[in-house]
Amino acid sequence: GLPGVIDYMKKYPYSCLEQEASRAVALREKKRWDFIMDRLPAYLDSHGLAKYFPTAVRGSVELTAYILSIGHEAGWPIPDSSRERLMSGLSRFLDGKIGLGSIYGSKDLDVYKLLAMEALTRYQMPVQNWLQTLTINPNLWPTSALIDWREILKRQPNIPDHGRRAAEVDKILGARLDFRGTTMGFSTE
Repeated sequence: GLPGVIDYMKKYPYSCLEQEASRAVALREKKRWDFIMDRLPAYLDSHGLAKYFPTAVRGSVELTAYILSIGHEAGWPIPDSSRERLMSGLSRFLDGKIGLGSIYGSKDLDVYKLLAMEALTRYQMPVQNWLQTLTINPNLWPTSALIDWREILKRQPNIPDHGRRAAEVDKILGARLDFRGTTMGFSTE
């Protein structure tokens, strides 16, 4: 067990959507998750992207992907209507239909696209057409994007050149592992 982590999360003082969802999952409190999901529509912007607070004007691609991913990882449902809006928001982002201005600079745009696609693949949404909008150069991506890419490949084996791409990302991830005594991490952390 992780009593220190559980104690920390029980006393966690913050309350944005991301923190509340994280707290529910960390404490394995399904009732808390269900309460958050009942309130989720108030946290969605007009595009379907999740907002950190209901009063925020603009939603976030990262938060939207996170809510879809953490719910899936925990095995807890997101109500159909909210899930569809979240997925639609990410789809609209990937289609270039959401003008988010300078929040997503061109340098990091591929990273955000991979994050969005990874979340959508958890719900069996095909992403092959959106991959054509990326510059696929895994050696230049941060480790988080490599992991998203690996998960996309794992869930969607019909992606062209799948075997070579999966082997390539595994090799790059392996090269970034850093072993020190009894700990393991990524050299890029």
